[in-house]
Amino acid sequence: MLKFLSFFLKKKIYYKIRKTRFPFTINSYEIDIFYNNLWIEIIGIGIINNNILINNKLKTLGFAGGIGIDRLIMIKKSKKHIKYIYD
Repeated sequence: MLKFLSFFLKKKIYYKIRKTRFPFTINSYEIDIFYNNLWIEIIGIGIINNNILINNKLKTLGFAGGIGIDRLIMIKKSKKHIKYIYD
């Protein structure tokens, strides 16, 4: 994902990884990238919560991860805050 971001933004990406909590995952992390002098939360990742697997009759451990498309638009359009892409 970070290679994609570097390609998409046409520059070297500086990032940090933070431990976090999502209701649908365990051992969750967020990846922030440094862009235009701001740290922007861009990717969320984690192992799918066991309750979700059980409720859907799945027996395989799963991994969830996603990139914020709205964040990519925010960066490409040089918006300082995510709310401006919805106005």
